[in-house]
This record gives sequence, structure tokens and C-alpha cells, in this order.
Amino acid sequence: DMQLIAVTMVPQLNRANVLPSTVSLSGLMESEQKRLEMQNSSNASEESNLNKVSVTNWAETVKADIAQFRYPANVDEVVELVKTNDKIRCAGALHSCAPLIASEGIIMSLTKLDRIISIDPSTRIARCQSGVRVHDLCDALALHNLAVGTLGTIDWQTISGAVMTGTHGGALTVPSLHDFVRSYTLVKPDGTIAKIDKATDPTLFSAMAPSMGVFGAVVELEIEAVPLQVLEARMAVIPFDDVIDCFEDVMKGNKYSREVVYP
Repeated sequence: DMQLIAVTMVPQLNRANVLPSTVSLSGLMESEQKRLEMQNSSNASEESNLNKVSVTNWAETVKADIAQFRYPANVDEVVELVKTNDKIRCAGALHSCAPLIASEGIIMSLTKLDRIISIDPSTRIARCQSGVRVHDLCDALALHNLAVGTLGTIDWQTISGAVMTGTHGGALTVPSLHDFVRSYTLVKPDGTIAKIDKATDPTLFSAMAPSMGVFGAVVELEIEAVPLQVLEARMAVIPFDDVIDCFEDVMKGNKYSREVVYP
């Protein structure tokens, strides 16, 4: 029989009760170990790829020759690569299931642009380079009692990679990740650098995400954070035949919800 696994999240004011009693410590440790293994296998850094012939994306749907990869360490190097190459694909953590890194030209990994430039608690605006990992941004924001507005299933994506590929959460009232972006700094195909926001270029700003690099390479972005909130996660197994009757109640009764079908 087909079953649906529903993981729901609700606000939890008491930190002592964040973890439901049905979740065992060993289960949490196994989940964390699995997360780290998946993160390491998807690591797109130059150092991790030194002894490899090819690189595979997270879903193992596409391979790329390691010789195609370039690892610019600053914006000037990004501009130079853009000016001197006709065909470029941008790469982050390689988490996408789609063959986004498949390229006839070079693959420009932005993982070295990994600096969180500033966090302004008064405006809740974080300014960071494109290669910052989502979990690092989460940790930095938490020091100011702030958080990223929504997340996908995992947190080792680069922030720009998550935005540009349309990462979303599982909520009726919380928008996708790109909705929290306030500006992009873009290296255009001709090598010029432009800051794109809703006021200066509303059309391009609206088209930026999820554009997957069509308009150029995002090297920096400003993202608006939200107040930090502790959530409690609950898991339930629901017979597939019962899903239609309860789905709306599950979605409306929880801030976030994720459903996975197991045949």
C-alpha cells in the first residue's frame, strides 16, 4: 500500500520542548550523519575535486569533466572569465536534480565567493557573496535573532544557487526564497557589473529568479531576514487514500509541511 510521510512544523515557544518525544537521539544522530555524508558527496569546492576526473551533481543525473571547472576567488576574476569565454555555466553546491552544469564551455564555480559582508539587525538585511552556504548564513543570522525566510530540504546549497533555481519551502503563506532578495549584483555577459533591484530595474529584477544564470553571474545579493523562531517538527504516516481528505487541514494547521510518497 502507498503511504505518505508528512513532516510538519509549528512554532515552539519553549526551547526545552523543541524535539518531540517520539524522536530518538540515535535517530537524530543517524539523520545528521546521513546529512553530512550527502553534503560531502556534493561538495563542489576546488580542494575536494583535486583527485577527481569528473564531477557528478547531487542527483547523479549528469557528469562534468573536472577540467571544465574554474574557481574565481573574487569579482574581478569572474569578470575576466565572463569576458574571455563564450559559453559558461555557473555552479554552486551542485545540488540541483536538473543537468544545469552540463556545458560545452567552462563551468564557473562560485564557491570561493563565500563571504558574508554585513548583517544589519535594524533593517534585517544581510549582504553576502553568492557562494555563501545557506547553513553558514543561518548561523550568522541566528547571532542577531534572525533567520532565513524559507529553506529547502537541505542547507548546504550556496545562497545564490538556492535562489536562482527557485528553492521554496512548504507553506501556504511563506513565499519562495527569491521573494526575500532585495538586490542582486550581476556580472552581465559583456563583463559589466550592475546592481539590480526593484526600484532601478523592476522588469529584470522580477525575471532574475529563478533564471538559472541566463542574465549573467550573480556575485552578491542582499536578502531580507525574518525574526528567529524556534519550530517543533512532527512526523506522521498517512495512508495514501486518506491524503485528499486531510491534506488541506495539514497545510492550514502548520506553518510548514512536507509530504513524501512511498509506494
